[in-house]
Amino acid sequence: MRNKRFELYRATLKGDWDRFQGIDMKHEINMTAKLSKEGDTALHIAAAARRTGFVKKLLEHMNKEDLSIKNNAGNTAFFLAVSSGEVDIVKALKEKNEDLVKNREKDVMEKNEDVLKNRGDNYILPLLQAAVMGNKEMVEYLYEATGDELLDDNDRFKLVVDLIPHGLYDVALDLVERHPQIAHIHGEHGEIVLHHLARLHVPRLTVDLSLSRLCGKSTIYLYNEVKRKVINSVLGKKNEPMSFRDRLNDREQQRRNKMCCTDRTKKAKWKVNFRGEEILDSAFELVECLWKEVMRLDDSQILKIIRKPWSLIFEAAKQGNLRFLNIIFHEYPDLMFEVDKNNYTIFHYAFMYRHYNIFKIIYTIGPLKNLVVKKTDKKGNNILHLAAKLPEQDTPGAESTATLFKMSIEMRWFEVNIN
Repeated sequence: MRNKRFELYRATLKGDWDRFQGIDMKHEINMTAKLSKEGDTALHIAAAARRTGFVKKLLEHMNKEDLSIKNNAGNTAFFLAVSSGEVDIVKALKEKNEDLVKNREKDVMEKNEDVLKNRGDNYILPLLQAAVMGNKEMVEYLYEATGDELLDDNDRFKLVVDLIPHGLYDVALDLVERHPQIAHIHGEHGEIVLHHLARLHVPRLTVDLSLSRLCGKSTIYLYNEVKRKVINSVLGKKNEPMSFRDRLNDREQQRRNKMCCTDRTKKAKWKVNFRGEEILDSAFELVECLWKEVMRLDDSQILKIIRKPWSLIFEAAKQGNLRFLNIIFHEYPDLMFEVDKNNYTIFHYAFMYRHYNIFKIIYTIGPLKNLVVKKTDKKGNNILHLAAKLPEQDTPGAESTATLFKMSIEMRWFEVNIN
């Protein structure tokens, strides 16, 4: 019988329904039998292996209650399907048993048992598991399917934080707009959502001296943008009610439609001249929404949030996150004069990490810039000393045209400070 179960396991893993059905009928093995030492049933195995057709065949022979069976780790097949990212399987399972979206289970990605114990007997909802995995379609489907009453504030905070690394800002924004109190919630290390947004990596300028390559890339980008706009204008908008995913797509299209020709040209140049993942506009809409709520607090509370567990102002300056800082300073300009334990301001960080876009803010503060420039750290170094040091990521290697170009940029940083 054990050998026959291994055969069933292999047939399930391959998605071979005919083979599975032949073995099952011959030996009368229950559809809910445990086929692995981890306690997985055929449904667990097929869902994790993304065998959509096989899962649908199994569901024809199973009851609603059968879908609640858990393996030794405490997970249902539905939870494993969410982790696998196969939306069609998740939809089929939910159609059979709608209560599955309500069940809290063990995070399949979390290996730390102490962390799991601290969460209590009920771990996380399938929606939060989808956010951890970062599958956009899965997140959006479960976000609609999961009742808002199932989420508490800690769930909402964790959901937003887990969505940020995957760039799913629109879903996070929708949640924060409906529950603005998320802006005040602290994580296990004392951070708020804005701390996570301050750490977003901003693309950095590349050194590409090939004019033909730059022109070619710019032309291709602009062509694709124009083509997308023409297609959307021809197709037009449907009059039928939009789903949540359609609303998100519509919001993105509205952002694109607001861009004029000059904006598109600038964006094309940006795409070519910078390396790294572009931060979407929706990320900064999320920052604005959160910061607006934080600004409702008194000064002492705001400063505590800004500075602990680490300064989100200096982290944003370190990353070159100018748009983040502009949102913060627009409502609270005094924060641009914050100093860290070394007596550094954001302008010192701009020099250390060579973010000229942030350093340019210094020209907006008038005579006060002289005070900033003269500030020294505990070792007596001022901004000029920082400009004289090569940043670690730009340490030159073999001599080349690009290396000489980088050196000329370093000289400009030094000259900017002197002037």
